[in-house]
Amino acid sequence: MYQTDLLICAREILAAAQDLKRKREEGSYATDESLTAGDKIRDFLLSLRHLRIFIGLWNIFIIFLMLVFFSH
Repeated sequence: MYQTDLLICAREILAAAQDLKRKREEGSYATDESLTAGDKIRDFLLSLRHLRIFIGLWNIFIIFLMLVFFSH
């Protein structure tokens, strides 16, 4: 059971990192010089909030699948 949890966690971290890297390469993050440090921090925290919501929903879905398929 612990190996499965570690694999799921590692896969989610890699997927999140890949998504952030792709968004950065596509230029969807603002790189305008007129943005202040506060604006950049706010954008970063907003992206973290969305990432945390997605990971939370994914974990709930995985728990549901574990209950459905592995409960006796």
